[in-house]
Order: sequence, then C-alpha cells, then structure tokens
Amino acid sequence: MLSLVGRRADGWVPSLGYFKPKDLLEGNQRIDEAATAAGRDPHSIRRVLNAGGDISVEQFHLPDG
Repeated sequence: MLSLVGRRADGWVPSLGYFKPKDLLEGNQRIDEAATAAGRDPHSIRRVLNAGGDISVEQFHLPDG
C-alpha cells in the first residue's frame, strides 16, 4: 500500500497508536523510494500524523541507533 502512495497518491495520514514512531519512519522511506522510482518528487506527497490530543512529546522520540 505504501508503494502505491509513493507512486500515485497526494498524501499519507497514518494514525499514531496503530503505527509506532519506528513504523512511521520506515513507512516514509518506502513512500519516498516508490515516489523516486516512479519519477515523482517525494516532497510533493503530504504527510500528516493523526496523533490525538493526549500524546506526549516523549512518544515521538526515536531511540538512537
């Protein structure tokens, strides 16, 4: 599905809770790779995170390494 987003879609709106921060990073990389392979600028694809109002900043931190 993320390859399809990269090839054809205007944006991606994942939900935190279903996706973890590491999953979001990997998902964005897959979208970027598919967009590039399709001759699209990855920056032209909007990315919005559905996080909810009770999410702390710490939940967005990706551990080093």
